[in-house]
Amino acid sequence: MADYVDGKADWMAHGLPVEGEAGPFLTSALAEAPLTAAPGDRVEAVVARLRRAGVTAALVTSPEGLVLGRYEPADDDDPGAALLEVMAGVPATVRPSLEIGDLEAGRSVTVTAADGRLLGVATGPPGGSTDVAQEVHDLAEAVAEHFGDRTPSEDEVEDFLRQRQPPS
Repeated sequence: MADYVDGKADWMAHGLPVEGEAGPFLTSALAEAPLTAAPGDRVEAVVARLRRAGVTAALVTSPEGLVLGRYEPADDDDPGAALLEVMAGVPATVRPSLEIGDLEAGRSVTVTAADGRLLGVATGPPGGSTDVAQEVHDLAEAVAEHFGDRTPSEDEVEDFLRQRQPPS
């Protein structure tokens, strides 16, 4: 038996399972990338696959699964060209150790392991961040700013919070 000495962050960056009170992490929300293609694939073939899959872009990956780029069709692309000639560079990626609540609502991200291998895609929670602690912190700051150095009564805080709510 060997000791894993690189630490928890490295363990998580490789998409390996973790337990604990933090999270949930992207590892629990990973979905397969809608479409991947090889750098040598021809534009016309990939465009046909994109249409069949009902998606607008493909991740370009090496045979080992490393994310090399992203291909989104353009009207002036040569149908016989290899993706390597027309793809955009490596898209922004995140590690699976990111907490789901840290993603923007509905935003999809490409998730890779520490070595750049594609693990999948993840989408932020619907309706906004799930970070309740941040929302409570923001409210506490707003109350402190509104009332200054004095301690407000419960009724004053309730009135203040009621006034902050959007009209229904």
